[in-house]
Amino acid sequence: MSVFDAAAVTERALDAEAAAAKATFVLCLGFPKCGTTALFEALEKLPNMTALRHPATGTHEIADRLFDADLDPARSYAAKTPTWILDEAKMRRLAARLAAWRVVPVVCVRDPAAQLASYRAHRARVEGETHASMRAFCAARDVAAPGLPYAACATYAPHLRAALRVFGAAAVRALHSDALRDDAGRVGAFLALEGLRLPPRAPSPPVPSDAFSPGERAHWRSAWAATLSLLRDAGVAVLEPEGGVLCDAAEPPTALLPGLCS
Repeated sequence: MSVFDAAAVTERALDAEAAAAKATFVLCLGFPKCGTTALFEALEKLPNMTALRHPATGTHEIADRLFDADLDPARSYAAKTPTWILDEAKMRRLAARLAAWRVVPVVCVRDPAAQLASYRAHRARVEGETHASMRAFCAARDVAAPGLPYAACATYAPHLRAALRVFGAAAVRALHSDALRDDAGRVGAFLALEGLRLPPRAPSPPVPSDAFSPGERAHWRSAWAATLSLLRDAGVAVLEPEGGVLCDAAEPPTALLPGLCS
């Protein structure tokens, strides 16, 4: 080992020691309808964690108010806004704002077809929205909420690449939504958070067989495959559900990332 190699090893060891000494900031980055709320509510119950809510409304999403919050660098925090991941400039601001903490960026994901079907069902329950097709639903939501284009939200890979550029693959944790229905100890161990407890959650309903045209289903399967390839190739730590992931009704559950599963 050259003197330069030895110096690099020493520097990495010092960096790791400094990071371990910092308080933790769990940053629930996204994606929408992928379990960030369930995770945040579990984090909120940890006795040594301060969960940040929007100061005016009390809702889960603190959004840009995080930049103005009065935070103690000796305390551990959790914050959630699943649309942060759609904006690389916002993520860079977050990384700079939280430099005093050991930041754990958590990205919740699920099959994009299931994500979109869940959002469509949610809007139907909340606002009584009805649309003839998933394509019509996405188009209507893009007009109603231009800052939250759901078809773009479900195309994870470009946003994940941005998160990896900002935070680094070693820091990011990818959590499959269905893993939040398993034993909470797995999620706590995965995030190195002792005592994490998750409330019981009903099984995720299957995606209706007529929710997507064959072309749309193929498109979202390709988007999901691209996401999995990106996570695998970047070496991101991933927690899948214990039973594996059911990608299609015609296929058995399978571990999609066996080399990365915890």
